[in-house]
Amino acid sequence: MFDNYPVEHDELRSRHEKAIAQRFIRKYNEAKKNNFVFKQRGKPPAPDFEYKDSTTDKVISLEVTGIYYDEHQAEGTWQVARGNIKRFQSNIVAYPTELLRKFIEDSIAKKCQKIYDFSHPITLVLDATRPPVHDERDIEDIEEMVKQMQLPDQIPFHEIYFGIKLSQYRIWKLYPRKSD
Repeated sequence: MFDNYPVEHDELRSRHEKAIAQRFIRKYNEAKKNNFVFKQRGKPPAPDFEYKDSTTDKVISLEVTGIYYDEHQAEGTWQVARGNIKRFQSNIVAYPTELLRKFIEDSIAKKCQKIYDFSHPITLVLDATRPPVHDERDIEDIEEMVKQMQLPDQIPFHEIYFGIKLSQYRIWKLYPRKSD
């Protein structure tokens, strides 16, 4: 996956975020029957990416973030990606869906506290690309987790989605919910 030499952290993070955005926008276009294509990379305080619908000229911004079970797994995953270590042992023993839910909720809360340039509606994309514990058999657990998600009272985003790669990449809309 990565070459045999260390990659600068910012370049690696940028490639990772771009891969998340591209994977998400394909599913988003498919689900919503849109035709969003990459427009430009954002620079803070703008969100990470802008996409423009080539049919309607509507523009949306994406803010993307990786989701893990805990900080140990996040750090270990990035240490492997940077080539600092060959592998790491995750400390996840029980209740991985609960750990995932907590990490998602914490990530949403942190992202809601940031200040963004709101030139266009912003969609927050939370992505669990390589969950070492979950697989297709856990779809019902993940769907239940999505229903139980506790969101902050003040949300600056137009939409929030959670994506996870199991046998295929799937997305769930976390906000706004039908009841919001």
